[in-house]
Amino acid sequence: METWAQLKPESNLWQYFPDGMVPITSSIPGYPAREGAPVCLMVDPEYLTDAQIQNLAWLLSTKWDGYMNFEQAKSYIENGLPLDIDHFEYFGLYDPREFYFDCDEDMGLPIMPQYDEANEDF
Repeated sequence: METWAQLKPESNLWQYFPDGMVPITSSIPGYPAREGAPVCLMVDPEYLTDAQIQNLAWLLSTKWDGYMNFEQAKSYIENGLPLDIDHFEYFGLYDPREFYFDCDEDMGLPIMPQYDEANEDF
């Protein structure tokens, strides 16, 4: 089943995901082993277009100039790209009957939304 995350309006990733939806491998965030590193969601490369992979690889190779060239960045993305959870408003399974998780701005951790009796389809 497809899993997606919605970008926050202020994220700088909209140019790579014009509809604001980012395919992710799991709705369970990855918690870093290194202290101070961000909690991340892993981008699912299976649902990226060739243009998205090319553009993201250019971004990474430019950002990490000297550490990663374009081909290395492309390979990195094709194996799953971790993105800071701070880029996202919510994430979950691509099914309206499933739960979505809101990103708590204070802690950067997923929280369950409140049940809404008015929305019986949810």
